[in-house]
Amino acid sequence: MNLKLESRTVSQATVFAALIAACEILPLDIPVPILGVKLTLDPTGIPIFLSTMLFGASVGILNVLVAGLVISMRNIVSGFMKALAELSTIALYPITKDKPFYPVACVLLRVVVMSIACLIVLPAAYGVPRAAVISMLPAIGIFNTIQGGLNIAVSVLIHRSVRLWQG
Repeated sequence: MNLKLESRTVSQATVFAALIAACEILPLDIPVPILGVKLTLDPTGIPIFLSTMLFGASVGILNVLVAGLVISMRNIVSGFMKALAELSTIALYPITKDKPFYPVACVLLRVVVMSIACLIVLPAAYGVPRAAVISMLPAIGIFNTIQGGLNIAVSVLIHRSVRLWQG
C-alpha cells in the first residue's frame, strides 16, 4: 500500500515537472517594465507552489530544480535567479502552512532573498553598477511581491478546489 502511494506521488510530481517545463518553454511570459527593469511575469511558480502544497517540500524543491534547469538552457544566470526566487517562495510554506500569515511570510522571504541576490548577481554577472541595482530595488521588490503573491493566490485557489473535489 505504501509503495503504491509513493508511486502515485512520484507520477503526480512528474506531471507537475512536465507542466513546469512547458510553462518555461512556451512563450507565456508577460513583460513588466518597471523603472526600466526587464522582468516578466510567468505562470511557472503556480505549479511549483501547488506541488509543494499537495506533495510536500521535497517535490517542490525538485520542481524548482526542473524550472531552473530548463531556463538555464537559455541563460544560466536567469535559471539560477528563477530557481532562487521560487525556492525562496516555497521555503517557509512547510513550517508556516498552518498559520494564517503564511502567504505573507512566503512573499516577504522571496522579496528579501531576491533583493539580496540582485545586489550580488547583477553586478557580478552583468556588470550592472551596484548603485544602479540599489535604485532598481523598489521595482524589483514590487515585482517579486506581485509574482509571489499571484503564484500563491492561484495555487491556494486550485488547492482548495482540489480538496473540495476530493471530499
